[in-house]
Amino acid sequence: MEQELLKILNKRGVSALTDKALKSSKYYDEIVKLNKTHLDIEEFCCLLLNREDDYIMYISICNDDN
Repeated sequence: MEQELLKILNKRGVSALTDKALKSSKYYDEIVKLNKTHLDIEEFCCLLLNREDDYIMYISICNDDN
């Protein structure tokens, strides 16, 4: 599962790890089960892949008001 998520992340970025985008994935149910702290799916996947910095940058860019 991690390898597939990493491929998605590297190819299309954090925005491709949304709940909506992953629902059609065969890994979605497993991700939801593992996400015991109920983080948003993008954040959880980045933590799972040890790519927290990618998520932080994604959030920073999305919330940039300038």
